Amino acid sequence: MKHIMKMKYFRFLYWETGQCFLHFGELQDTMKEETCTFLYLRRVEKHVEQTKSGRRLFLFPKHVNLAILGSADKETLCVLKELLRDTEIDTLLVGEEKSAMWDELTGVKEIVRLANGTYQTEMAGWNFLVRSFADGTVALAHGLSDEAQGDVFEDCVMSVKAMREGVPCQNEASPDGYGCALGCALYQDYDVCRYRGSDGRPAFGTGTLIFGGNEDEVACRKLCKEAQEKCGMIRFLGLTAGQAQTQLAVMKSLQTEEQDVSAEGLRHYLIGTEELDDQIVAELCRAGWDRKPVILKENESICCSGLLKYAQ
Repeated sequence: MKHIMKMKYFRFLYWETGQCFLHFGELQDTMKEETCTFLYLRRVEKHVEQTKSGRRLFLFPKHVNLAILGSADKETLCVLKELLRDTEIDTLLVGEEKSAMWDELTGVKEIVRLANGTYQTEMAGWNFLVRSFADGTVALAHGLSDEAQGDVFEDCVMSVKAMREGVPCQNEASPDGYGCALGCALYQDYDVCRYRGSDGRPAFGTGTLIFGGNEDEVACRKLCKEAQEKCGMIRFLGLTAGQAQTQLAVMKSLQTEEQDVSAEGLRHYLIGTEELDDQIVAELCRAGWDRKPVILKENESICCSGLLKYAQ
């Protein structure tokens, strides 16, 4: 396919399989001529029963540049093996330093044990911030690198929709990035990602933040600030039953400060499970019209695909 306009395409998937919350993403930049794929996986205590979903909800590539295990346990390891049984991994990030169970994995070039530390990298013009905690859990934030500020891009749109087994795009869309993003932008309802930054220059909000699972309010607040500084405005926030109340308190407090987690007018997706308390869901809805709770259901995932157009 010949590209006349230079684009940065992105596609993200959020769902649960087995006892794990899973976030998969791929990026393709036709200006830089770079691509990358990544995966975040962690166990949740309360979850939607999707043990039969497995790989059928998405087409996994044969190669993953970066894989992050958000929890250090054998259940997560088993799910990773099942999902990526035919896939090579360049770098695997784990929170525990001394655990030997990760050595069971095959097809992994490098295992990085964070041990209560931070890992940062950039791929295809996209920043990744990974932070581990003392209990072995790992949080992930990702979004546009510093090039998002200024006049590098002209515009950005993204489409957010539910994916279910049997929906045509799950079977027909190849994981090439741009085909999916263009199709959704043309035929689905979509969000605009452009806003004015604090300096008055155009910026674009496309980021994701997924907490490790056991952070207190102070740690959540610090992580929100770090994520915004490194990855731009956060549009997707992963919620689970055990931490939703803390994250809700953080979001409400940040709305009155400079480090607001979302720009005015940009819809903010709060992705949780069916086990989220009804009162918390109601509070999320009342937090503002631009806060949109999204509850994952059995055999269903949330897919975001979009594109940034480079300035000509």
